[in-house]
Amino acid sequence: MDLIRHSCSACLSAFKKINPSSKCSGIFAMLRFGVILWILLITARGTSCEVTIRRNTVVSWADELGRRLYNLSRTYSGSDVVHEQYSNEQNIEIVPVDGVELVRDMAHQMETMLQDKAKAVERIVQAAEEGFLNHDYDNATEFTYYNAILINSNATTSPDLEKDIRKDLDVTPDSHFENIPINTSIAAIQVPTNVYNQGTEVLNSIEATELLDTTYRENYQNDPTLTWQFFGSRTGYFRLYPGYKWIPPQENLDLYDCRVRGWYVEGATSPKDVVILVDMSGSMTGLYVEIAKYAIKKILDTFGDNDFVNVISFNETTKFIQPCFNDTMVQATSDNKNLIKDALTRTVPKLEPYGMADLSRAVRYAFNLLNDFNSTNRGSECNQAIMIISDMLTETAEDVFKELNPNQTTRVFTYQTGREVDGPTNLIKVACDNRGYYTRLATISDVEEHVTSYLHVLSRPMVNKRLRKTVWSSVYWDALGLGLTCSVSQPVFNVKNETMDKGILEGVAGCDVPIKELKKFTPPFKLGVNGYSFAVTNNGYILFHPELRYLHTDGSVKPNYNSVDLSEVELSDTDDVDIQPRSSQLVTPMELRNSLVDRDTGGVTMEIKYMFDEMKRVSIRRSKYYFTFLFETPYSLGISLPEAYASKHLKTPATFDMESSGNYSSADVCEIQQAARLLFGDGTLGTTIIANWLYCKINYSSSERYEGEEHVARFLEDAAKRGGKLSPTCDTVMVNHLIFDANVTRFMPDYWKLVYGEALPSTVDTTMFTTLSTNESDSDAISSIQDILAQIDDYCSPGGQGYTTATPHNKTEDSEDGEVMTTEDSGTHPTEAPNMRYTTSLFGTTEDVPYVEFPYLDPIRDGVVLSFLGTYGGLTRIYHNPNMYYPFSDFSNKEEQSTIEEDYFRRPVDEINEGFIYSVPFDSELEYSFDPLVTASTAIRATKDGSSFVTAAAGYQFLESALQDLFFNITRQHDEEDCGYDCTPSCFNDSVDCFLIDNHGYIVVSKDQSQVGSHFASHSQNIRLFDKLINDDIFKEVKVVDYQGMCGRDIIVSAAPTLHNTLSNILSMFTWLANQFTVFLSHISVYDWLVSTLSPVDALAERVWYEPCDLEYSFYVANKSDNFVGGQLYGYFQTFCDDCIKSFGVQPVPYSNLLLVIQDRDCTCEPRDSVQLDPIEVEYNETAWCQKLRQFKTRRRPDTCFNYDKKEDSSECGRGFATQPSTILILTALVLTAWWRHH
Repeated sequence: MDLIRHSCSACLSAFKKINPSSKCSGIFAMLRFGVILWILLITARGTSCEVTIRRNTVVSWADELGRRLYNLSRTYSGSDVVHEQYSNEQNIEIVPVDGVELVRDMAHQMETMLQDKAKAVERIVQAAEEGFLNHDYDNATEFTYYNAILINSNATTSPDLEKDIRKDLDVTPDSHFENIPINTSIAAIQVPTNVYNQGTEVLNSIEATELLDTTYRENYQNDPTLTWQFFGSRTGYFRLYPGYKWIPPQENLDLYDCRVRGWYVEGATSPKDVVILVDMSGSMTGLYVEIAKYAIKKILDTFGDNDFVNVISFNETTKFIQPCFNDTMVQATSDNKNLIKDALTRTVPKLEPYGMADLSRAVRYAFNLLNDFNSTNRGSECNQAIMIISDMLTETAEDVFKELNPNQTTRVFTYQTGREVDGPTNLIKVACDNRGYYTRLATISDVEEHVTSYLHVLSRPMVNKRLRKTVWSSVYWDALGLGLTCSVSQPVFNVKNETMDKGILEGVAGCDVPIKELKKFTPPFKLGVNGYSFAVTNNGYILFHPELRYLHTDGSVKPNYNSVDLSEVELSDTDDVDIQPRSSQLVTPMELRNSLVDRDTGGVTMEIKYMFDEMKRVSIRRSKYYFTFLFETPYSLGISLPEAYASKHLKTPATFDMESSGNYSSADVCEIQQAARLLFGDGTLGTTIIANWLYCKINYSSSERYEGEEHVARFLEDAAKRGGKLSPTCDTVMVNHLIFDANVTRFMPDYWKLVYGEALPSTVDTTMFTTLSTNESDSDAISSIQDILAQIDDYCSPGGQGYTTATPHNKTEDSEDGEVMTTEDSGTHPTEAPNMRYTTSLFGTTEDVPYVEFPYLDPIRDGVVLSFLGTYGGLTRIYHNPNMYYPFSDFSNKEEQSTIEEDYFRRPVDEINEGFIYSVPFDSELEYSFDPLVTASTAIRATKDGSSFVTAAAGYQFLESALQDLFFNITRQHDEEDCGYDCTPSCFNDSVDCFLIDNHGYIVVSKDQSQVGSHFASHSQNIRLFDKLINDDIFKEVKVVDYQGMCGRDIIVSAAPTLHNTLSNILSMFTWLANQFTVFLSHISVYDWLVSTLSPVDALAERVWYEPCDLEYSFYVANKSDNFVGGQLYGYFQTFCDDCIKSFGVQPVPYSNLLLVIQDRDCTCEPRDSVQLDPIEVEYNETAWCQKLRQFKTRRRPDTCFNYDKKEDSSECGRGFATQPSTILILTALVLTAWWRHH
């Protein structure tokens, strides 16, 4: 306002000088004065002239900040020292990677492991079949067993009717089983609530498989990498090893039925195309239609990715339940099955049961649908079936079946709903005439128990032919706690001669293979920085992939996590961000997917968008993809290697050299001693962490599990004991690279000690900075190898027989003792690089160690918490500031560090050519009450013969407030009182906002610390400026569609229990009763009583439920230039809410991913439009949505099919339930009814 004030004064002075005698002149002068004043006042609304942001000033600020920050980062991280050490290594070689050979080698190792698991299952199958062969059925058996749900539990009723199967079992947490308490001596038996746990048939089957426990134990002893081994019986029980206390999702209500799990269904049957016909004639009302709907849902649960299905309602006409699936069969994926289930809930209530059931019309329609679909060659081309669900049939459609199914190649299964005893004749005849099966579903509980009866009919041809198949499942979430898992299973036959033609399937045996075990054969070390592995099934669905997001934000498993297509996660680049001109050599995600499905071996190139860091950042890169198939499995394996830097590998000097025999590698025991000292030291100089990678595939006993440092310590100890011979199960290249890294970076702890200085008296309890891990077993392993080292000290000490003066890998022609070069400033960087000079001792040996003078450093002033270094070989070194305590560092709390998989390693390689990447936790104010931490890191590249390789990443963590102080103090170049309207005010001025934002738009420094970690455009006062940065090409918008999204839906539901939940709770009360009691309940109208006695609940609750959807994300990435990220922009722009003019300046900070932003704070208003930050749902119209669902993608059918055997005995084709209640059961029911009413 000074300009206005001065202008007004000048005008008034001029007005006073006007000659009063000249009225005309005076009038014109007054008018002129008024116009000038009006213009100045209008201008004053939009211009705060004291806020002038001058380009030269902002440029100098950014340059000064970049120079000082770069120097601090180089010094505290020690990046120059690390770079110098790697550059001085003479015996390294950068070699190209043969991607096809690499993926083949990984696939071969994976195949070996998977076949070992398949052989373990074969042994379980043989033992089970032998058990059934030798077992004599006993109608009066009183066999007892460890009931998994009753283990270590107390009786809740008296008398305790389950006392014989309620047993105590000693269980111990096991890290191999994610610390689940287990017992490796026996198996436990899980029985679902709908199966009587002391039924005669169940007890006989459990007794027949008793000897499986011995086979389980032997398998586990032979292969300690095994996890759950199991046998699922056709009677419903589940024999699981190791023994485990089963905890159902709901107290005393266990609905887990192994017979509807994918591994059981696929092991029991071959692929199938099934049309389900549900009667909607006039008699299908009330409970009948509810049972039918529930039965369809449970039948759908038994279908897998290799099956095809559709559901049609019929009376006098036919109608598809899901309109999107009209006139076709659809693959039984999770998505498709859920859509049909949803349609059952939404569509069926709208269908008024009416008229007669025209079975002939419906059956003809079903056959035509199956035949038309078969002509497309898209179906299973194996089993075909029609399922009919009705309360009764008035005809058998015999003529239609004779015409369209003369050889009974299509089986027909019939289900009768309700309690009526009349009317099953036609349903039975239809099933028996067409090699099918009739099932009576009198109540909801019958559905749970008998809906899987069709599976054992479909299995007859396989059982009769005694042709066994090995089935590998798609990925699924382990209900017991092992996370994502796949499984291998095989059917178990009844091999008694007297049952030969009956084709009796006793169950399915199998074992789980955790996905994390598969991924161990594709270690990050071999894939390189930002490389990754993935695998798909024969249907193109992901088995594992880093972009498979299987958990919802609330921790629940997404409903469609196991049917995510590869083309939905490998997202190709478009014109949104142009890396390089598109080339005809590039392929699409669908082409890549089809190559894997077709079991090709080869390589392609593709440009992709890759979301990371909690889906808040995006990277765009060109990558090479290599792929092959896994022998005797439906899986294909692929790897992705960034084209720019992951197509080469660093060949390091060898500590362990391959012997001439080629059978094993060996090293001098003194070199092993030296390597161990470099890796583990004495713990006084910082923390050392070794990545949990599979350096050696050593099968320790089940009681010994080693990871990370412990794992490395054990195999080095083993090598020392064997006279230097490394176990042949070790990956020599990985071991040598780890030791090489330990040697090259051995000076870093001493260097950081010099940087930080000694601990000040009584400042921080340094015991919190532990060496290695706090795990006791780690400490034991380290102590053990140190004992071994001590035993050979005399041998390797000066004067000893094995003494050598050289440290590993430093024997060169120019240096016998590995002298280290000093770091000198090259002249291309700021000139405050440290000078290194003196000698000290390290781990008991005398070597030249860098010495640095740091006259300008003050770690406390600079807010430095720790320094770190991660190497390509998997070694992490951490050094804590002894005078700074900060409990929330990732490096302090994270037990594992995977170096090249960590963001601090990955981002510098991708995002900056020279300098450091700076980042803060997202939404820092929500995470901690402490000062947020800034993480700075840079990539260390070794250069050899004109080729470079990323060998390490170095960095440090420091307080955000320290960075703010550094930044703001640099802007304090003028006395605030002397700063006129033509100078740029400092960041201490209330009239301006100052920010440092990163190359993705997230705030690193702000005056308001609560904004740190949030997006710049998430604050209304910044939206217009950020929008201008987008329009002026400083930031580029990148749109990505997430095909794994979950969208919330607002629904209003009654607080009353649902029918299913209510009946399930009733079932939980009757666990100790036989299944016949449930049938009895239907005869005394328990359903009607239940509905009438439940208290009405008028209150309706609003809830949000989530369903799969497609979400569009918008990311903003700063454009790249040669030495930094981002462009520069200065000036003003007009706002339209109050006509003010907003001034601003944006300048990249050299040698960083940061942009300095300063803007006028006084000119604020609400923006007209906000920048898209939150994902938005992709809306489809009905036609587009249905087309998306019906899209056919290339798939490969399973290799085996068993659908017919001419010797099959199909006489057993029906089962009804007409159990008559006894007086005792009636009395018991009445007592329980009275109890229920009063509780």
